[in-house]
Amino acid sequence: MKHVPAVVEPDFARAEKLVAQLIALPGGSGREGRVADFITKKLLAAGAPAASIRRDKAHQLSLHGGQTGNLICKLPGSIRGPRRLLMAHMDTVPLAVGATPVRRGDELAPADANTALGADDRAGTAAVLAAALEVLRRGLPHPPLTFLWTVQEEIGLFGARHVAANLLGNPRLA
Repeated sequence: MKHVPAVVEPDFARAEKLVAQLIALPGGSGREGRVADFITKKLLAAGAPAASIRRDKAHQLSLHGGQTGNLICKLPGSIRGPRRLLMAHMDTVPLAVGATPVRRGDELAPADANTALGADDRAGTAAVLAAALEVLRRGLPHPPLTFLWTVQEEIGLFGARHVAANLLGNPRLA
């Protein structure tokens, strides 16, 4: 295991780029497939084993159908401790579909005033993904971790309601 300083500073520029990339992806409720594919590619590129990444069938249990189920990445710990769960949802409100984020001063804003930014919950999606990527890329010591990105939250918490809990690894902290 490599030596890790007591305080690890995140790469804020990379995290902001990740937020902007996620906001720009279409992914209203039931149409989260491209978002899940994007997250999966990032995890694999950072070194997550393919076997650690799964999708459940939450969309098949939902009244609304959908393109994909919840996305789960489960990592074994490199140190002892209870399993932790970090989660966010991938879908956005309809007004955010097609948003193009632009920097205005210290903030990201939609380029078109007729769209919403969609930062709920793409900012959460990016934060959870950035945490996973930092752990993987830097080889940071960590207890067992589960990262969960749910679907169809904006229309009634259907992803969380139908999550395949057996794939989460029995987290003790969330």
